[in-house]
Amino acid sequence: MPGSRHRYEFIGKTPTIFAIIGVLFIANIFVSLALTFAGKYLLPKGVPNSHPCPELARWGIQNSVPACVCWYASRSDAITLILGALLALLIFVFRKNIRRVR
Repeated sequence: MPGSRHRYEFIGKTPTIFAIIGVLFIANIFVSLALTFAGKYLLPKGVPNSHPCPELARWGIQNSVPACVCWYASRSDAITLILGALLALLIFVFRKNIRRVR
């Protein structure tokens, strides 16, 4: 239906913390999706000091990966949730500086 779309913008300049957390939120989603769908092609095989990761195994990735990749894979959903909650909190904090654009 034309005209039913809502858009909001900050009055003046966008707060820096909102921009930083927004970029981290989008980057986290992109990296998480890339790891999930293209991990078997992107992750190298036979990396020294690597271990099998049960979190990646549920997506069909059988490569042994470094511990930091396994840590991220097991916590990426929680990181996304926390960053999304921080964005919602910042919108609530700066609600006086947000206006609806028609």
